[in-house]
Amino acid sequence: MCRLSVYKGITFVVSKSYHRKEEEHMNREPINKQNLSDTVAEKLREYIRSSDAPRSLKLPPEAVIGESMGVSRITVRRALSDLEQEGLIQRIHGRGTFINPNISKIKATITPGQDLHQLIRESGYESRNELISLETVPADLHHAEALEIAPGSPLIKVVCSYYANDILAIVSINHIPEGLLKTMPSREEWGTHTSYELLRTHAGLLVTNECITIQSKSRAEALTITPAAGEFDCDSFLCMTGTSLTAENKPALSGQALYNTNYVHFQMLRNIKAF
Repeated sequence: MCRLSVYKGITFVVSKSYHRKEEEHMNREPINKQNLSDTVAEKLREYIRSSDAPRSLKLPPEAVIGESMGVSRITVRRALSDLEQEGLIQRIHGRGTFINPNISKIKATITPGQDLHQLIRESGYESRNELISLETVPADLHHAEALEIAPGSPLIKVVCSYYANDILAIVSINHIPEGLLKTMPSREEWGTHTSYELLRTHAGLLVTNECITIQSKSRAEALTITPAAGEFDCDSFLCMTGTSLTAENKPALSGQALYNTNYVHFQMLRNIKAF
């Protein structure tokens, strides 16, 4: 026996094993229609990764999701295709679309615009951050090419440290073109909000994709990226370097992050299709 439940404007078909307590924890809020398939995918992704999502959940048909969100079936299909590629859902011919039951085993993943506090908490630690530095710098050739701007253009450079149980776990170095910002965030905002949040609120831009290079770095190499790496209690690091893109595929941020893998671990689901 099944019943309907509404979460963030989406009507879901839920099995009788679904608990009322979980329904009470769901946060019902309207869907932002500005980014269409990316917004649909993000809302579904957020729900699927939440602790409230029952593992046996069967998603409703595309038409039902589209009607619930006020978007077309084609838009929903694109969103579900993204989630299937990420391994979050499974489409079974003749039965429907289901949450991948293995998603519950994944504690920390890499997603566009990721909140580093959430990443640390997913790794099992309390999180806090500090704003190390905030300055305007001219774009060098690397950042100019990545951000598709002229060399020498002003960039907002933001360096933040993130702690896991008061031990340095992540240092992020982000560069944002000053010209993208319609209003300038305060220093307090830079220290308490992610760069992605500030791009959304002060530039009207939503990061939906990231092109990332992942490398290992020695302590000596990390120190050439930022002196803040000297506080790490490890001798090698995971370094992610990349460009964050909007839904229109326009670069909005060029950044690097150093991860202390003693405290931050990544896992992934790989969706392998038979040919």
